[in-house]
Amino acid sequence: MADIMTPEQRRKTMSKIRAVSKLETIVSNELWRKGYRFRRNTRGMVGTPDISIKKLFIDFWF
Repeated sequence: MADIMTPEQRRKTMSKIRAVSKLETIVSNELWRKGYRFRRNTRGMVGTPDISIKKLFIDFWF
């Protein structure tokens, strides 16, 4: 399917997309404040989750 946007329109649209949402930032800040240590966007895990607590993941699977 052909792109219906001009290159300039596509550039403006794509520039508005943020890598981290506000909700994700709020949740991760609260988790860190409560003492949960985690990693963001863990590529070694299936699906690359936004937030992963490896300590709990290892305990759960092994």
